[in-house]
Amino acid sequence: MRAARRQMLQEQEASLKGDSKGNHAPSSITKASLRSGKSLGRAVLGRCLQVLGMTFVIAVVNVPLYMMLLFKDWVAQ
Repeated sequence: MRAARRQMLQEQEASLKGDSKGNHAPSSITKASLRSGKSLGRAVLGRCLQVLGMTFVIAVVNVPLYMMLLFKDWVAQ
């Protein structure tokens, strides 16, 4: 318990020392881009591609299920 508190205090002190420089990034994308050296546009493009990829995966799973349900209802009538 004491070791955890000590570690938390050390992390807080380290974060306060880092914040004293005045470099406050407004979003997590900008923070990541500043740290990695990537441009903001490249980070936004990467996030958009990630969202499109996940949307594609969800569509690939759900469209066949939806079609099966439609076919089942069509055959039942």
